[in-house]
Amino acid sequence: MVIRLSTAVLLFVILGIFPIASSAEPEPAELVLVDVDPQRVERIRAYNGNEFERTAYFAKRWRVVEIDPQVLFQHNVVRIRPFPDVDLVVRRRPGPVEREADPNWLGVVESPAASAHARERKAMELDTLFERHPGLREQEQGIRHQSSVGATFTMGLWSVDEATGIADGSGFVPIPRLTQAGPSRDMQTEQASCAEPSHAVRGSTFISLIGSVTDPVNRARYVIEGLSRSPRYHIVYEFDSAAHVRGFPTGPERDRAQQRVLEFQASLPPDPPIPPPIRGEIE
Repeated sequence: MVIRLSTAVLLFVILGIFPIASSAEPEPAELVLVDVDPQRVERIRAYNGNEFERTAYFAKRWRVVEIDPQVLFQHNVVRIRPFPDVDLVVRRRPGPVEREADPNWLGVVESPAASAHARERKAMELDTLFERHPGLREQEQGIRHQSSVGATFTMGLWSVDEATGIADGSGFVPIPRLTQAGPSRDMQTEQASCAEPSHAVRGSTFISLIGSVTDPVNRARYVIEGLSRSPRYHIVYEFDSAAHVRGFPTGPERDRAQQRVLEFQASLPPDPPIPPPIRGEIE
């Protein structure tokens, strides 16, 4: 049974787990990604079955990690190292709409930094877009905001039934905006009013993450996402556009990419008629 929590309740639960910190950032905090030992990785991979393999197919490289997403609630600037040779610093951007919390954590990659020429070229492309399509002017603020985003993360709250070990998704987690003074008085009042309903969350809880960050210099895209049957564990991978059919224009290269996908799909064993339950832990 999936537990449905209101946005207010989710805010109360999350803020209870991860206290709000100041927006002052002397040094980027790191989004901690901890490697899982190889034997457990194999058990996790086997439990997720073809769903894992279909994700890994689009990866140049991948790793399975446990993740501590609390820095995304506590900091506006974070460091993300999807792999040992990749070091990205990302600054959170508030959404274009004023509100207490955003549905996503959106960020601009500050390091490595795109060249001034690249930034100017992107701005000129947008100017040309609005000149050619005046009807888009009404959406200009949102379009310009989205074009600047180099990282986006969405978080989900899960509760684990202690008796069965089965995890139920409780919905997406709104991410409060950070200020020098912490959460607003209205938000604090809302948290207090939601204290009693939050007891509907049974057993232990954890946060899963899905999102990506793009290196603006090397144009490499790194994806982090909770695994479908064991969302406490995440796969981190570098997206391989050469494996994606939509990355090719119509022609022989696209046909070959499509054939590779078909051959890969044919190599997989049949999917089970009933997928295994979503679990909070894989022993």
